[in-house]
This record gives sequence, C-alpha cells and structure tokens, in this order.
Amino acid sequence: MESAIDHPDQPTQDDDAERRRDLIVEASQLDSPSRARAFSRESQQVDWFVIIVALERREFNHRRIAETIGNSVGSIGFWKTGTSQPAHNSGEALISLWCSVSGLPRDQVPMRKDGQLSAARVK
Repeated sequence: MESAIDHPDQPTQDDDAERRRDLIVEASQLDSPSRARAFSRESQQVDWFVIIVALERREFNHRRIAETIGNSVGSIGFWKTGTSQPAHNSGEALISLWCSVSGLPRDQVPMRKDGQLSAARVK
C-alpha cells in the first residue's frame, strides 16, 4: 500500500480539501462578504439569539416574528435558545427581517464562532 510518504510530490486529500476551501473563499469574496465568512477557516454561524433579541427590542414578539416570516412561534423560541436552528429558507427570512428592521446590511449579520457559547444556553 502506497502513501503520500512514498510519493511526496502528489497532493494529499488534506491538501486538496484546503485548496478547494481556499477557492471557495476566493470566489465567495467576489460575490458576498457574508458568504466568505461562512467558508472561512474559523467556522462561524449566525447568532440567532442576538438577531431575535434585537427584533424583540424593536417591538417584535415571537408571534409577530413568526407571522412575518411564516413560521411557528415555538420555532422562534427554539432558535433563540439554541435548541435548533432554522432551515435555510426560514433563516434567510429571519435575516431579511432583521436587516429591514435594523437598517443594517446583510454583511453585518451577527455571527458567532464555533465553540462560542450562546448567552441563551448558559445556566
């Protein structure tokens, strides 16, 4: 059985994966800063807790958020506590609502790094 040690000039799977990731980041930087952030080496996720709290501070209770984006009230609570995350379409709708209410562009969406605790999850 041959390995990368036997053929040092051939790229390994790790090298290929890193090269693909770099290309994705480069391509996404041309399209959108928020997409580049999603594929960066430090994996980040949307901070749904911060988004929902910001909406609550602007007179959006869970029912109003749910009606506006077409989801259930229970789902909003689960997203806020970090019990679950919204599906892509629901997440996009929530981000769009946050952008329109806050007046901030999409590339300013609150993000948290992997491993960072959510304030909702700390007991």
